[in-house]
Amino acid sequence: MQKILLKYSILFVFFCVLFTNISYAELDSIRIIKLKGKISKEKNDRVKLDYVIELSYLLVEEINSDAIAYAKDVINLARVTDNTDKEIEGLMILARYYYDIGDIEESTNKAIIALEINDKLKSNLRYADIYMQIGENYRAAQSLKESFKYYLLALEYSKESKNEFRLAFVLNRISTYYFENTHLPLEIRQDSILFFITESQKIAKKINFTKQMITNYNLLGLFERYTLNNPEKAEDYFEISYDLSVKTENEVLLSYVCYNLGSLNLYKKDFKTANK
Repeated sequence: MQKILLKYSILFVFFCVLFTNISYAELDSIRIIKLKGKISKEKNDRVKLDYVIELSYLLVEEINSDAIAYAKDVINLARVTDNTDKEIEGLMILARYYYDIGDIEESTNKAIIALEINDKLKSNLRYADIYMQIGENYRAAQSLKESFKYYLLALEYSKESKNEFRLAFVLNRISTYYFENTHLPLEIRQDSILFFITESQKIAKKINFTKQMITNYNLLGLFERYTLNNPEKAEDYFEISYDLSVKTENEVLLSYVCYNLGSLNLYKKDFKTANK
């Protein structure tokens, strides 16, 4: 019986993602082709820089290795146009790509270089980006205490920069820290998770930051399932995340939500079987 349920859950995840990813992949491919065409024709380095940045982010989102070459182009064009802020952005694009492929050491190296450059520029937003990425890297290395320290720095600079998109994201990561740090007292974890995720969601809704809203609802679902043991409420949050992911055509987040829904479906059926 458990094997049948597991098979059902895996199939649910597979078809859920496959059904939507085909059309999304086609759209992204078209965007990539168009951007490459614009870049090859553009003579103005400042305009070209914006195109290359846009393409780099898209390639990172797809975890496409071409992201490395284009991110390096961002850095070179930024230097040619004497744009230190964009040079830092290029380094952080590389840091994000290396993080996504699991090369935490190289991601951290790029972030540190960006930090050294930003010590001269002193951009609060870039400080927030850099410290956020370093915090993510420590989290990936299972060093939650260190990650929390950098999340707090990112929070401080996000507030200073008055960038609400960054602030909403950082608040989510702090909430995630409390969700994952099971060594803390349960009451502190519960109160902190709800406080930071609620603050993040308020901002995300205010600025219509749908991607962050999806992430927040997904985290709320995980919180309800694993911390409060409330699978019904968890399912409600996962379904909201699913609907928003489909609506916004975000295939990366959709895959996570589908996995959580499939896993929850398996859990609920096992639970009923156990009661019998």
